[in-house]
Amino acid sequence: GFGLRDGYEDETFFNSLGMDDNTRLAVYIEQQLDPSSIDDSECDARIAQAEFITINKSLEQQWVEHKEASNVSNTWRNLSIREAERLTVMRAVYSRRQLQEVLADFWHNHFNTDANMEQVRTIYLDYDQTVIRPNIFGNFRQMLEAVGKSTPMLYYLDNYSNTRGGPNENY
Repeated sequence: GFGLRDGYEDETFFNSLGMDDNTRLAVYIEQQLDPSSIDDSECDARIAQAEFITINKSLEQQWVEHKEASNVSNTWRNLSIREAERLTVMRAVYSRRQLQEVLADFWHNHFNTDANMEQVRTIYLDYDQTVIRPNIFGNFRQMLEAVGKSTPMLYYLDNYSNTRGGPNENY
């Protein structure tokens, strides 16, 4: 994980998982491999209190409201990527689902997109929520397909420039 959480009794919790370190570690790993079995309501409450704007918006809503709208500021255009950054830090610090957060970080790095591209940064949170996170513990082939078909990756790889006579070689 990302380390012990400040103000929480992680060490006490870990020690309650068994009689010796090997047993505790095995139980902890089993729990982490099934993140839905871990009560993460404290982290969820913190996220809800933060009142993120783009977290519940669909890809289409993010695109229309933060990319296509002509009368919006750069701050509004960049809101999705900024909120994704804040969510990442909040989850790393407060989530009890530490393996999930480490793997989310790993897969984002592995399937990197360029957040400096306006098309990517305006919908980045959707990429996190509908492409990366649902596939963290799943089938690699399915994740690869989801990433390859995702709007941010298609823009990142310049797939809009594909033609029958001159296909893009980036992917």
